[in-house]
Amino acid sequence: MTNLSEDRRMLVDSARAFAERHLSPDLTRKQQLPAGYDPTLWSGLAELGVPAMLVPEDMGGLGLTLSDLAAMLTELGKPLLPLPVVPVAFATLALVHGADKDLRERLLPAIAAGEALPAVAWQEQLAGLPGTTVATTAQENGDRWQLTGTKSMVLPAADWTGLIVLASDGGEQGLFWVEGDAAGIATEPLAGPDDSLSATVTFEMAEAIRLPGGRDVFDTALAGATLLASAELLGLIHGAMDLTLDYLGTRKQFGTAIGAFQALQHRAVDMHLARVLTGCSLETALEEAECATTSADRLRAASRAKARASASALQVTKEAIQMHGGIGFTDEHVIGRYLKRALVLQAWLGNAAEQRRRYAAMSRPRSTETTA
Repeated sequence: MTNLSEDRRMLVDSARAFAERHLSPDLTRKQQLPAGYDPTLWSGLAELGVPAMLVPEDMGGLGLTLSDLAAMLTELGKPLLPLPVVPVAFATLALVHGADKDLRERLLPAIAAGEALPAVAWQEQLAGLPGTTVATTAQENGDRWQLTGTKSMVLPAADWTGLIVLASDGGEQGLFWVEGDAAGIATEPLAGPDDSLSATVTFEMAEAIRLPGGRDVFDTALAGATLLASAELLGLIHGAMDLTLDYLGTRKQFGTAIGAFQALQHRAVDMHLARVLTGCSLETALEEAECATTSADRLRAASRAKARASASALQVTKEAIQMHGGIGFTDEHVIGRYLKRALVLQAWLGNAAEQRRRYAAMSRPRSTETTA
């Protein structure tokens, strides 16, 4: 991001130092962690204040902005650290905007301290954007509700304090809080191409509390998570490019570093342009989303950023493998994991094609009136 304020630059520097301190080939290649993330790293991020960034100050948080967290995520995304920053931020936004006072006071301080790990259960297919209908049902039972249905791609895959579930009561869609140890919940882990883990969660008359916020709050939280996922993709692009440029400078053929070959220089420039355009798109989308007054406008801005980030991440990581030559196709070299991670992250919350369709559908038609 350009023109960072002094405070934001300090956040970026702290995230960069954290990533460099914990980066190791073994960690980057670590496969199928039991909960889909590294608890030790998450505790370290909590000490850094990352889970507290979107929590209001009166709830024990830092009260910072999406742009602040996005700037840090760009750094944390470079080394592919297994961390649930975006999923937890997604849930945090839903609670901040949609929970009642009692639940906010119980959960938000614990989230800020890294002691609570909420997740959002909304997908009912393995990919795609949320539709206009929701199959998971909610039935009222006194002052509680009971949920029945199945959700896919729940992140993190385990260890939740509780789940925020998008469900329908037959008339309208709403958000429901389900405690992590509630009866009537069954989970099944699902490994992604990058060996990350998500969970398929089945609810069978699981007891829940209805949150005051409905679909509008969900859309606001979804927009925020989509922007943050775009920031993580931007970090991934930076990481893949850094590895590629280093390889071009050290790998030699015919006694010359291959980075001196003009054909490879042109391809590296294309990768650089994709990185710059992704950063610019994300920056303007964050500004628009933070100034927006409706969830629709926030989603529209987020779609533009995610479409660009998803497409660029695939472009850059595929090109990076090609420019590494044969070693890039092996599991021994880390560059392949960047493509695998890009495949997962570009699809989560909607891939480039889906985001473009949503952006087009939500864009206001241009006026056909002419003025004298």
